[in-house]
Amino acid sequence: MLNETIKQYRKEMKLTQEQLAEVMGVTVGAVSKWELGLSNPDIMLLPKLARLFGISLDVLFSFELTDSSADDLSEEIKTYRYEKQYDKGMEVALNGIQRYPNHFDLLYQSAALFMLHGVERGNKESLEKAMELYRRSCPLVGQSKDDRVSELSIQISIGEILSYIGKTDEAFEHLKKYNYCGINNSMIGILLSQGKNPEEAFTYLSDGLIDFIADFMRCCVGFANAYHETKNSEASYDVLNMMYDLTKHLRKNENPSYIDKLQVILLAGMSHFCIASLQFDKAEDCLRTACDLALRFDKEPDYNAQNIKFYQSKKQIFGDDTGETAMESIERIILLEENNVDFLKQVWNTILIEKGLRHDKTSNKS
Repeated sequence: MLNETIKQYRKEMKLTQEQLAEVMGVTVGAVSKWELGLSNPDIMLLPKLARLFGISLDVLFSFELTDSSADDLSEEIKTYRYEKQYDKGMEVALNGIQRYPNHFDLLYQSAALFMLHGVERGNKESLEKAMELYRRSCPLVGQSKDDRVSELSIQISIGEILSYIGKTDEAFEHLKKYNYCGINNSMIGILLSQGKNPEEAFTYLSDGLIDFIADFMRCCVGFANAYHETKNSEASYDVLNMMYDLTKHLRKNENPSYIDKLQVILLAGMSHFCIASLQFDKAEDCLRTACDLALRFDKEPDYNAQNIKFYQSKKQIFGDDTGETAMESIERIILLEENNVDFLKQVWNTILIEKGLRHDKTSNKS
């Protein structure tokens, strides 16, 4: 039945009756009557309705066949983008949009294609076309089947385009408007760094840096855990070592800072993965270095982000769930993996005895 088809596709496209009425140029009451089966759309509206839904007239009336041509075009455009065949992709995109002007994924994939072409080739017309398509796709984002795509992600792309086409002030205001949880800090910082008052950039760039450190740390730990569970301990070590190398460049001076505790956590984790790959001496070296850093940090603990290199913003305090002290962090991490506990505990105990931090009970035996 035609009324059921209209209702079905409207809901699939996440359109309200009001939105459908606006697109079709009719009243909300007319759409309501169509879906209730009390009246049918004017014959002149049927082709437009079919194009809106991305289906043929046969499907509109029978609801027995499916027409995935709009979805197929979206995938084709995506492929052209991946392969950087811009001319072919843009031709397909423009023709597809003319046929299906309200298909979200078609608009979105076309916008992404035009944007990449504009950025790589310095083509302002392509960038402006991309911005137009992104804006057209926003009201239809409810159709998206990709949970990585949202109105926020689209608005961020629009802000990027504004900066590419030289509308710096507009880009700045746009990105600030959609700077939820500081997601655009780095982009805003770049815009400010290229302006008349680059000193204003430091706050945004600093906050972006702190977010990056925290996110990258979580990412590396997640990779390490996943690799370990899939029996690839060497990769687990490598990814934590990558983060460890980065932290070396974040040390502001020779004074203790939270960088010390970050390195302690990383080294303790690396010791586990060394043992899993039978590198016992390397595991011991990790723990010895971790112990020295932990003692240094715990003597003058400093959790202030202002003591991180390059950071120039307001006071922020770091925190973690590994332990109140750096030494406690090592001991907690040592106990995480049952298979390695005995060896690590033995090595750790030896280190503490050598440092005079633990009494050697065997020395009292006669």
